[in-house]
Amino acid sequence: MKIAIASFNPYRLLPLLALLSGLSATWIFGDMVQQRSEASWQQQAEQESIQHSMALLNWIEESYAMLSGLTALVENSDSVDAGEFYNAVEGMESRARVNFMPTKALMTKQQSEWQVLYSSAFPEADANFPKEGTPPPMLLVETISGANDIPNEWMLSPPFDDSSGQRYLYVVIVPPFHLDQALVGVVNIDRMIDNLYDARNIVGLELEFRMTALGRDAPVMVSEREEGGVVRHQSKTLLYTAQANLELNWRVTDLFSGGVDRNVADIVRSSGSVLSVLIALYLFTLLRKNRQIQQRVDKATHELERAMEKVTVNETRLEKVLATSPIGVGVSVKGVLRMGNPALQEMLGTSIGMMMPDVYVNPQDRDRIMEILKRDGIARDLEVPMYNRQKERREYLATYLITDHGGEQGILCWLTDITERKQAE
Repeated sequence: MKIAIASFNPYRLLPLLALLSGLSATWIFGDMVQQRSEASWQQQAEQESIQHSMALLNWIEESYAMLSGLTALVENSDSVDAGEFYNAVEGMESRARVNFMPTKALMTKQQSEWQVLYSSAFPEADANFPKEGTPPPMLLVETISGANDIPNEWMLSPPFDDSSGQRYLYVVIVPPFHLDQALVGVVNIDRMIDNLYDARNIVGLELEFRMTALGRDAPVMVSEREEGGVVRHQSKTLLYTAQANLELNWRVTDLFSGGVDRNVADIVRSSGSVLSVLIALYLFTLLRKNRQIQQRVDKATHELERAMEKVTVNETRLEKVLATSPIGVGVSVKGVLRMGNPALQEMLGTSIGMMMPDVYVNPQDRDRIMEILKRDGIARDLEVPMYNRQKERREYLATYLITDHGGEQGILCWLTDITERKQAE
């Protein structure tokens, strides 16, 4: 008896294999384009978060100037009378562009107790404001006591609320030659943050502001903003002023800058999917000697080429952002600079192919950074001294990240020059 065995044609699977391969490649490539768009969006958010953080720090430190004139008045006089104090306050307030300090006060120590000598607060002001004829709040006394140990240094208190829920900070300084006197300002931090959002038109960035005052073990929430939207990224900035550590955590929502640009990735996925289906149909009909599907494949190929052109435009925009960014960005492989934007080359006087360890003032800083990268994969917000083009020492705020460059493991770094801020502190 003979058994007929049907022959199997493996080419029948070719359209199916082409379809599966095409769809897989399309979605992988679409994900790559999506990741590039998200990385660019996150980088923009990081840059703007740093700028907003520095603007807020500048506003806080500018508020100290409201007390500087009073400090000079106290230092240059054996005794300050009420007229001199109130005239000085009125003069400074009239010259100030924005006044976030509704109350200024001169405190004096009498019989081991701090008392309010003069104050610009109205009698009906909140009980937490220093007022003449009333005992100073306990938090203010604690802050003055701390400032008394470090004369001529600004000191911030932990935040406190008034009866309406507005949040404030005390800022205190003790003149070096009058340790029995202290200048006090009450800073409306809520109003300052509201003005920051309005003045800089901040949208899609939710600020979570914490601080750790001198002598405190744990950070305290100063302000928390919720603008709506879904949080997609977070950017943290650590600052220091007036003996206090400030932690500004910016939650980036999908409202920031219109959200991540998904158009290019969607075009790639849709065009690639259409192309995969058409190729499969083309191969199927080719086996049946039907050439009508060829025109459709050509059309889909043209659509993919247009999508790729849009991808190229998007990459060009990213390169332009790096070229014009004030933040130095570079990639090194085995200590050799492989990529560096103009800002980085201007900051450090580097060029492609240069050995990056030569720019560190302290070689042990690089060893410490490499240990952190080996352990965590990222070294964030480190203050590192480096040499500039003139071989002068500059202070930089740096973040390092392990990355892939041309198939080799490299280190991505971005730098911000904070020399002037450090000198100001």
